[in-house]
Amino acid sequence: MPGQLTLLDAPSLWYRAFHGVPESVIAPDGSPVNLVRGTIDLIARIVKDTRPSRLVACLDNDWRPAFRVAAIPSYKAHRLTENGAEAEPATLAHQVGVLLEVLEAVGIATAGVDGYEADDVLGTLSARETGAVDVVTGDRDMFQLVRDEGPVRVLYTVEKMAPYTPGTVAAKYGIPGTAYAEYAVLWTDKACASGGAASVVRLVRGGGQPRSAPDMLRRHLQALKAVRDFLWQPILVGALVVAFFHRDSGGQRARNLDGWRIFRGAGRRRRRGCGPDGSVCDGFGSWLLERKRLLRSQCRLRWFLGLFCSQARRAVVRCAVG
Repeated sequence: MPGQLTLLDAPSLWYRAFHGVPESVIAPDGSPVNLVRGTIDLIARIVKDTRPSRLVACLDNDWRPAFRVAAIPSYKAHRLTENGAEAEPATLAHQVGVLLEVLEAVGIATAGVDGYEADDVLGTLSARETGAVDVVTGDRDMFQLVRDEGPVRVLYTVEKMAPYTPGTVAAKYGIPGTAYAEYAVLWTDKACASGGAASVVRLVRGGGQPRSAPDMLRRHLQALKAVRDFLWQPILVGALVVAFFHRDSGGQRARNLDGWRIFRGAGRRRRRGCGPDGSVCDGFGSWLLERKRLLRSQCRLRWFLGLFCSQARRAVVRCAVG
């Protein structure tokens, strides 16, 4: 897909290079540069194979953002040291600094925002781009970025740069291709950033058989689609119209004349405010009567809508857990 914007998940790439290239790769002064060598080799391969028009390395300016810790206190807690710093090999931090100098020297742009991770930068830049985007990462969470518009695809380093599109995600996980974010919250991964401490959502059939996350997600989406389709059925539109311009309790048709609701019928003639011919008379009595009828009409419409919403919610629950 030549000419696209390529976004690099830089921390993912350099961790993979650090653990994949032996520390016997050293600089002339004897210091290890396996992280630098492995990351540069990987970027060179990406450029050669995909021919991007723009290349951005996205950085972790904050590897454990405060807003995520506030939401999930266990977020990346398994990587904390006793003094609250990130647990990492002693030779890694120095090599990251060298790598950033190399990227600057060869003209590769870097992007990072204080208080945010590289994931946030990847998501923001891919969402803003209207053209084709490649996201290079070893993090499955980035599958949530794929879309046909653009298109946006993920080059997954764990599987030798296998391209992931909405079709690939749908085929592998059995879910709609753009629903990976919803799918991911329904299962626990021991290697995930929260250390597997997130709650597991599990629904159990009547016979006691647990449902998988893809099955649950498919059923929820099917239920929502069924409700959406039902909302547009002509029969519902007709029902809403009838509920609004409804018949009164005596079975007589309500009409609107110059902003007044006038109920014509023999059963209404003797009510205060109505003349013998069924017309609405002037005065406070006639206004009070029509106001009462208008309020009754609004109450019936609210009752109808409340009943419909209740039935729709039951349909969603039945489809999800039934």
